[in-house]
Amino acid sequence: MASPRAPSRDVAIGVIEASEDRIDPFVVSHGVCGEQAKDAVAAVSAALTGGEPEMEGRRCLLLVPLFVDATRQKVGLWRALLRMMMEAV
Repeated sequence: MASPRAPSRDVAIGVIEASEDRIDPFVVSHGVCGEQAKDAVAAVSAALTGGEPEMEGRRCLLLVPLFVDATRQKVGLWRALLRMMMEAV
C-alpha cells in the first residue's frame, strides 16, 4: 500500500494554528471484481475508525474518511482508494 499525500494547508481553529492534510492510501490488486483491494481498504478504514493516530510533535484533532472508491485499471487489475482528511495541531 502506498500513501500519496497532498501538501499540508495551514488553517486556523479559533486562536490555534493547525494544519489540514489530505491522505490517500490506496491498494492495487489482481483478482475478481477487486475484492482484495476493497477488503484491504476496508481494513485500513476500520483500523482508523475511533483511533487516535500518534504523530511526532503534533496532536491529531480530527480524522475523517471522506470516501472509498474502487476502479478497474485494466482486466484483472483493481485500485481501491480511501480518501481521508486530517487536522492536527
